Amino acid sequence: MKLMNAGLALLSGLILAAVPATPAGARAAKCTLAIVDLPGGRFHRIEVRCTPVPGEQLDVIRLMGSDGWSGDDRLYTYYTHKTTFIRTIDGNYLDEDEPAAEDDIYAKVWFKRPNGSLYTVNTNQWHGWYGGWGLCCTTPGEWTEPGY
Repeated sequence: MKLMNAGLALLSGLILAAVPATPAGARAAKCTLAIVDLPGGRFHRIEVRCTPVPGEQLDVIRLMGSDGWSGDDRLYTYYTHKTTFIRTIDGNYLDEDEPAAEDDIYAKVWFKRPNGSLYTVNTNQWHGWYGGWGLCCTTPGEWTEPGY
């Protein structure tokens, strides 16, 4: 029994050593989301503004629909290094719930540290009524914008 307890202690120590801890006081980037309704109501301007930690690079912005009961929906992915990112988008891309429900949108933003590791930051949530029965374009979760 003592040998088994010693083995478990050693194993748990090895596992903890293999998972790097976040350094105390480590800084992370900050990002905010705003969605501006454009005249006519169909199109909206997406604004994601980030303040990275010096030396880090923004890598990917993914618009997400918040769904506590079924997991969050991936709506739209942008590959960019721009820390201020503005795009006009059809409201159907933001319609992440059934038409009778309010949509809750946030952005998940990936940053690359100088050592090559990645981490994510979530923006604030933006609430609104977007789209209309998803009658537009392509399937939002499958569409990505190529290139940077």
